[in-house]
Amino acid sequence: MTATLGLMIAAVFALAALPGLWWARPRRRAHKGIRHLDRATRERYTRAWAEVERRFPRAPARSVHDADRLLADLTRARGYPADFGERLAALSERHGRTVEDYRSAHDVSARVPDDAPMTDELRTALVHYREMLAALLLDDTRHRARA
Repeated sequence: MTATLGLMIAAVFALAALPGLWWARPRRRAHKGIRHLDRATRERYTRAWAEVERRFPRAPARSVHDADRLLADLTRARGYPADFGERLAALSERHGRTVEDYRSAHDVSARVPDDAPMTDELRTALVHYREMLAALLLDDTRHRARA
């Protein structure tokens, strides 16, 4: 029994040492290279978002696609990676509560054609994009208040 327990413990330590496993990966520093936006740029993104929401009742799928592009543009402007997978990894360090919803909204945007009719899925995707945009702009505003 003691030998079995010893083997199990040795196996756990051996697995923990393997590269590429979540507990063995070095943590990224999400704040490294992240830029803060000036007031005019934040206001431009806020106005662009208001336009996306204004168009949503007439063209829901197109608005979701526009929201996806707006968030991609905002994250790049803030210094997050352009690649979606890398962007999610970087965002998860700072915005863990909203990043899964952002991924889900992006998945909806990727598979729904521009002329798709209104669905609850599109409405939910737009809400998720709004939450991610708000988190990114609020995070930036909080930084400015501390500086």
